[in-house]
Formats: sequence, C-alpha cells, structure tokens
Amino acid sequence: MSYKTLQKIIDLKIGIIQYISYNSEIQARDTELLSEVGYQIKKISLVDQFPHTSHIETVVLFEKS
Repeated sequence: MSYKTLQKIIDLKIGIIQYISYNSEIQARDTELLSEVGYQIKKISLVDQFPHTSHIETVVLFEKS
C-alpha cells in the first residue's frame, strides 16, 4: 500500500483494519506507522494463497485503542 493511501485510511479514523499483504517489508513499515497513531495488532495469520509463488501472504487485524 502506498504511504498516501495509508494516510487517508488513518485520517478516516476507522476502528478496525484488516491488512492483507504479500510484501512483508512494506507491511512492517505500515505496521510501525499504524502503531504510532494508536492501532494495536490483535491477530496475525500467514496464508499461502498462491502456492506456485515463493511468497506467503500475511493477514493482520489492527484495532484502534
């Protein structure tokens, strides 16, 4: 997700975000930003949606405290 998109989501003040990503580096960056503005990780799951590829998708449930 782009930084601009994430910032728009934060500005909406949504209480719960389900973030699905295949790029763990970008998701780690976004997780740090979400944590800074008050979101907490409630659940993390790994899902291999595309077994013919070399990556695994992560699903993170964030909740605003």
